[in-house]
Amino acid sequence: MWVAWGCAINAPLSVTAPVAAPSSDAVQVQALTRDLLARERRLVGLQTDAVMKYQAGTDSFKARETVSVRRRGCLRVEVMSPFGPALVLAASEGKLGIYDPGHNVFYRGRADAATLARFARIPMDPGPAVRLLLGLMPQELAPDSIPSSVRRQDGLLAADYRLADGETEELGFAGGHLALVRLSGASAQADYQVRYSDYRDIGGLQFPHHLQAEFAAAGARLDLRYERPIVNPALSNALFVLAPGAGAREVDLDSAGAGTGSNG
Repeated sequence: MWVAWGCAINAPLSVTAPVAAPSSDAVQVQALTRDLLARERRLVGLQTDAVMKYQAGTDSFKARETVSVRRRGCLRVEVMSPFGPALVLAASEGKLGIYDPGHNVFYRGRADAATLARFARIPMDPGPAVRLLLGLMPQELAPDSIPSSVRRQDGLLAADYRLADGETEELGFAGGHLALVRLSGASAQADYQVRYSDYRDIGGLQFPHHLQAEFAAAGARLDLRYERPIVNPALSNALFVLAPGAGAREVDLDSAGAGTGSNG
């Protein structure tokens, strides 16, 4: 189901010293952030084929997937093989279902960072994971939010925003598009960054077709290239709910000792 791949996803990124930005850059950042909020109000969901590459230490995988997401926290990932789905994951309303057709095993449990890390290679709760996949800010800012700092660094116009929970949300823009999101804070899930690129017009909405995410706590990198994405498709609630098929062995992931068994 997973095809091993031998090279690192990303070469180490070169980092240059930040340069203090003039006041005009601060005004530009606020305008770009308002545009990003307007884009967010238009973007509800996504359905796309994708090529996924994942690396954590010596653990490397490559797979073709079909991804469907809808705000808030509705997620479905189908890992494909030449013969059809090799693994299906669906999450909504805090509940998770995973079906492994090769072993006829159905997993159920809470939809959280631990289960998404294990089965979807995204160590985040479903809500933040959906926002990441949609190319949105980790947390929506108020339209009149003022950045605590603005600078030009590594070809980006970057701004930091201090959030109410003590975390810092960094946004980096290039060519008028969101190119970098970095969230840092006290919790392990907060420390990650995502780079977005290859923006294309889809029905009047600029949408990134390539994302590269790094998760500090997990020591993991995720590379996704979208193929023929459809934004705001009609996605039924039933798409994000799985039920066990006839004769499937069921595993409760929330029970003690449920960590054994095939997960692809």
